[in-house]
Amino acid sequence: MLDRAETLCVAIIHANPDDFDALHLLAIIQAQLGHDEDALANYNKALMVKPDSAEALYNRGITLRNLIASRLPLEFDRALAVKPDFAAALINRGR
Repeated sequence: MLDRAETLCVAIIHANPDDFDALHLLAIIQAQLGHDEDALANYNKALMVKPDSAEALYNRGITLRNLIASRLPLEFDRALAVKPDFAAALINRGR
């Protein structure tokens, strides 16, 4: 069902690249599908059309938080690869 909604949003945006509602909804759908990078790009496009949208700003923030949270363990792993007994990295990796 989300895939179909995504396809419809893309078609609307193809016809009207500045359609805020389609851009915002596409970003929401992509975030729901776990495509956070694409969602972030479409939140950015939507906010270029309507920069004062509290909902788009909020949803973009949630997506950014999810992206950062998913990447943090990798950064701690990299630090631990260099220094396996790095206590702060171990603690934060555990979180």
